[in-house]
Amino acid sequence: MAKLPPLMSALLLLSHCALANTDKQPARQLADEQALSLAQPEFLPPEQAFFLSYRYAQGTLILDWELADGHYLYKQYFNISEPDNAPAFRFLQPGEPHQDGQLIYRDRITIAVQLSDLKSRQLTLTYRGCTDTGKCYPVVMRQIDI
Repeated sequence: MAKLPPLMSALLLLSHCALANTDKQPARQLADEQALSLAQPEFLPPEQAFFLSYRYAQGTLILDWELADGHYLYKQYFNISEPDNAPAFRFLQPGEPHQDGQLIYRDRITIAVQLSDLKSRQLTLTYRGCTDTGKCYPVVMRQIDI
């Protein structure tokens, strides 16, 4: 077998290394994607991500949401309604600005509704939230009997 000149040998070696590196890249990329997906938190069901409880205090219905770590709720999506009524409600926390310009709530949110404003014992609560990883839930509509 004929001996190749040094420059030709170097070029051949470099092209072989480049091809070998290209062959391994998809496997490395797949491993990186799998590691990333394991590191990301699970997409919780909305009832776990935004846990709701309620209580009564001095003629007021208090609705409390406890939010899972890495989750938030948008203020603009909150609504409370009855079959033939839209009672007034107020947020007991101010909310914080989000990067998209909307107000959001983290950790906990509390809403107060005057019982005297209610005409029935069935409320429909509407809200929407997202995760810090950028995944958003569809609008949640939840009915409660009080």
